[in-house]
Amino acid sequence: MLKLFRMRIAAFIVMALVILIAFTLIIQSKEGYGTAVSLNEEFKLKVGGKVLIRGSGIALTFNRIIEDSRCPINVYCIWTGRVTVELYATTMTGEIASIFLTIPGAETKEFNGYITTLSRVEPVKEYPDKMEILQSEYETTLKVSER
Repeated sequence: MLKLFRMRIAAFIVMALVILIAFTLIIQSKEGYGTAVSLNEEFKLKVGGKVLIRGSGIALTFNRIIEDSRCPINVYCIWTGRVTVELYATTMTGEIASIFLTIPGAETKEFNGYITTLSRVEPVKEYPDKMEILQSEYETTLKVSER
């Protein structure tokens, strides 16, 4: 009798966990944000990718590459070039803003009391094999921290 009671409790706990996980996944998929990261945590984001920043009330979407004039590897350039990305920042209240970050020069921007930092954009151009990069191939490395 006691063994049956323990089995029922164990089954109830497992079902409750499954329901909780399913509910969390449904909410994230409805919002379109499959990832959540903490403040001060580096994360990667591809074009079209979305992420929730825990504890900030902010969500970021990597919209597109505005400019990529970086010098390809295997080439000597007078100017190293730069890369500029556009992110959309959304708050819980629905406020939306475009954030433009550039390497080198304007790697950080403030929005709603938080600082977004761009540390890397991949892939890099390679001469002669990879001079053109499609928008869908780009991936950024970002971090959001408190001001």
